[in-house]
Amino acid sequence: MAKIIDYIKHSWSAFRSQDAPDETKYVSRSYNPTISDSNPSRTRINSYNERSVIVSILNKIAVDVSQIIFYHQTTEESEDGYEYKLKVDDNLTNILSYEANIDQTGPELIKALVFKMLDEGSVALVPTATDKNPLNTESYDVEECRIGTIVGWAEDYIKVKVFNPKRQDYTQVLLPKKIVPIIENPFYATMNEPSSVFQRLVRTLKTIDRLNDKNNSSKLDLIIQLPYAARSSAKKEQAKERRDEIESQLNNSQLGIAYIDASEKVIQLNRAVENNLWQEAQDLLGDLYAQLGMSPAVFNGTANEQEIFNYYTKTLKPICSTIALNISRKWLSKNARTRGHSIGFFQDPFELLPTTQLFTSLDMAVKDQFISSNEARIMIGRKPSNNPNANALANPYINPQDSMPQPEGQMEEQPVEEEDEFPDIDTNDI
Repeated sequence: MAKIIDYIKHSWSAFRSQDAPDETKYVSRSYNPTISDSNPSRTRINSYNERSVIVSILNKIAVDVSQIIFYHQTTEESEDGYEYKLKVDDNLTNILSYEANIDQTGPELIKALVFKMLDEGSVALVPTATDKNPLNTESYDVEECRIGTIVGWAEDYIKVKVFNPKRQDYTQVLLPKKIVPIIENPFYATMNEPSSVFQRLVRTLKTIDRLNDKNNSSKLDLIIQLPYAARSSAKKEQAKERRDEIESQLNNSQLGIAYIDASEKVIQLNRAVENNLWQEAQDLLGDLYAQLGMSPAVFNGTANEQEIFNYYTKTLKPICSTIALNISRKWLSKNARTRGHSIGFFQDPFELLPTTQLFTSLDMAVKDQFISSNEARIMIGRKPSNNPNANALANPYINPQDSMPQPEGQMEEQPVEEEDEFPDIDTNDI
């Protein structure tokens, strides 16, 4: 009971901070306890990206980053003098890998974070609940976090709009920078600058969509050539009456049919306008792929091994490094960082290989004693073997008979000592 009381006394929430100044308390709309037909905490994208190919690029990168495992790790030194990483099972690992909050899992949080970061240029990872007040101590554990939109910047504070689950709306809070990881797009100059390739592509695609909407509208774009010159006011009024009469015929006809005089002529103008906008969009899209280190083959599933390697090293790895470094800097104390604690990420290299290359690579890894046979079976979704030799780092192609276990009850053959053909003779007997 004492621990519970102590936890309630020292716990902290971004939405009910009592020790923080007045400006850090939330300011939100009036509470409306209605049930929404969609998830109100879902990450929204900018309206100019909703209908363009940009959404597929952002979503592809965000999904691929969310498949990479983030966790809290520490560095330890082995007896051989080598350092290796050890996973720490704590609240931070649970947030990044399993449960970020009541609405999102860890991978879903990472996906929303990357998507919003690429779309807006920067995003805040708000600690909505901690076991201790982070304004008073550096030794605290983050228990919940959410994605926040940065709406204001100050010297030591940022104003963030973050989803409040209790009120089911977005709340603006003022939080110190020292407790909020601010993730900035490592490709900001390529994607978020006003004159960047990404923004030029967005504007070009927006223009193409606007022209397509205009061409596909209900307008007929017709010119009626009358058998007389419409220069005087009387003739212009007569021409307007004729135009209104044809429009009335089309509107009142069930099939949209109208008639004209034999001396009148109809000229249709709703043909495609010749321009180079689409070619310009294709060129900008190719430049965007090149600057991001990506290939169009990554999206259609035809990328080769080198293209996938470039995509993961030049596109995904900088994003993952930025996320891990900022979380380590804000949510791990300086004392913990000096003792080797950090945020790490891991991508299983065997997940990127086709079936044939996967089995070939696993066979080589087992023969080179890099992984055991049971580890290889787990990677392909098979149950580990009960054979004790399956957990050993051994080459199964070298002396396989020696590695086989002896049947129970069978005695091993003892080597027979050969008799010496010329025994030693004591010289005293001569």
